[in-house]
Amino acid sequence: MKTAEEGGMSVAVVDPCALGRFGLERALCSLSGVADVRAVADLAALLLATGGADVSPGAPDVLVIRLPPDARAALVLLLRLCGHPVCLMPVRRLLILSPFVGAGVSTLLAGVGRPVPVCIASSRLSVCELTACIRGSSPAPEGVVLFASDFSVRGYLSVSECQVLRLCLESVSLPIQAVRRCRSRKTLYAQRSAGLRKLGVTSLRDLLRMLTGQVPAVAGSRRCVSEGGK
Repeated sequence: MKTAEEGGMSVAVVDPCALGRFGLERALCSLSGVADVRAVADLAALLLATGGADVSPGAPDVLVIRLPPDARAALVLLLRLCGHPVCLMPVRRLLILSPFVGAGVSTLLAGVGRPVPVCIASSRLSVCELTACIRGSSPAPEGVVLFASDFSVRGYLSVSECQVLRLCLESVSLPIQAVRRCRSRKTLYAQRSAGLRKLGVTSLRDLLRMLTGQVPAVAGSRRCVSEGGK
């Protein structure tokens, strides 16, 4: 890990894959202008590494999240951003490295209401392209989606709606959720249906297909990319 240097940029990395996390950390440490790199496995570990979401001096300038290649795991990670304390961090930019189409990821990010500038790029970026995305260079590298804050969705997902969808994706059925959370099945079913409707789909299967580009995502990004992010 690099140590902080005056005037340098601090970057935090969230990557569930240990090998990928190590490689990404090394690549970022080699970039000029990057003073500090913290790489962790999940959002909870990021809070511990930065000292808490409400501590501005500990917040990184750029937050990089690399989505896993498994569509379910990627959706779970994106849905965890909804209402998570890490979203209160005063970061200047969020970079999503994705193996999936940009429009599908943009729809999920719009649904959870990310307020900061977002750059969505292929998880196979070259070092030069990664540098441009980290620095926010203009024009953006080919294959990069610049996320518009007014991306069209049918309303922001509530924390409860995100939680129901996330648990369903983790194979926790509605009856089991109802028992664990002391909620009625009818309430949880309504929350799941409302969350899917806001994202422009009617089922979890369609949500997975939207992320992988098999069904169209809700339109609204400034620039779309083909499958694979390139």
